[in-house]
Amino acid sequence: MRVMGKKFKFIGPLVLLLASLTILVACGGKETETVVEERIVEVEKKVEPITLKVQAAWPTTNMIYDNLVDFSERVEKMSGGRLIIEHLPGGAIVPAFEIQDATSEGVIDGGHTAMGYILGKSRAAIPLSHGPVYGMDMIDMWGWYYNGGGIELLQEWYQEELGLNIVSFPIAPAGPQALGWFAKEINTLDDIVGLKYRIYGIGNEVYGKIGVSVIQLPGAEILPALERGVLDAAEWVGGRMDLQLGFQDILKLHYTPGMHEPTTYSDLVINKDKYDSLGPDLQAIIEAAANQTAFRWWTKFAQENALAYREMVDIHGVDVRKTPDSILYEFLRVYDELVLEDAANDPFYAKVVASQKEYAGLIVPYRLSTWPAYDFAGKHYWEDEIFLK
Repeated sequence: MRVMGKKFKFIGPLVLLLASLTILVACGGKETETVVEERIVEVEKKVEPITLKVQAAWPTTNMIYDNLVDFSERVEKMSGGRLIIEHLPGGAIVPAFEIQDATSEGVIDGGHTAMGYILGKSRAAIPLSHGPVYGMDMIDMWGWYYNGGGIELLQEWYQEELGLNIVSFPIAPAGPQALGWFAKEINTLDDIVGLKYRIYGIGNEVYGKIGVSVIQLPGAEILPALERGVLDAAEWVGGRMDLQLGFQDILKLHYTPGMHEPTTYSDLVINKDKYDSLGPDLQAIIEAAANQTAFRWWTKFAQENALAYREMVDIHGVDVRKTPDSILYEFLRVYDELVLEDAANDPFYAKVVASQKEYAGLIVPYRLSTWPAYDFAGKHYWEDEIFLK
């Protein structure tokens, strides 16, 4: 008996072992060739997954944290487990306002955060993420990012203007935000002048110029300030997030919409060196998962807010009223003045605003000219269900 052949073949990530045993048997002076066994064994090469630690700027109890969880689950499934996003709540490694710096330095691999949190570094954070945006809604703003040059400006801002080693993906759209919760009725612009009003970011600046006594407070301090009379009014987001904070237990008068954040995008930031090391397939998966998460999140956000406002009115007895137009128009007027000032002082800010105006100047008139007003068919079917007074 002798072995006539043995051969091994390596294909891609799998090892295929082909074992052919040919046996020659002496029988009656003749050799008879008999194939005893032919077997293929597949051995899968073990691939260690890549794990990225991504910290959010908010706690797990905040609805927006679900956006990061959704993204993480999509990445793992789309990559077949080759890329794992380990999502961490706000404060797990670094404070919320330090996420971009920590990502750039490699302290964490990525962050789920708000551009407005680093407004002190550059006022271009306002048009890049929120603000009146010249009549554009969430879909239009997305179009500006991906069809109007916004995504390139976003990378330029982080990498060249701020010198951060970061890539960014818009991932969590929200808005329009409400004007907020008030202790007394507001019917005209004069009714808000002098009020002690908690509001964030560009809204704080604009209403301050209008004559409101504006105050910036973190979320955890808003309700105690309202209870002590330190505040006369406050905004947070609106809908579900306001219910989660508990405004309905203190005030029953709610005005919407605001004009300070008609649409807002939070972003996913990843250390650029880490991102570049992933290879084009995993990079494409991150971008695709971020895009899908953004749109799925938007529909979830709208549904949750619809349910939340129904709960406000039907269960908590909240009086939801329309913000007087005079307040919204004055906001736009003062906002435009601030934009001119900022653009004169910052060439990059001016570049972003010019890009947005160019895109909005194409899309918004088109929609105003050809799309039916949302309330046309809406009121035909649901006018009796409108809770706004």
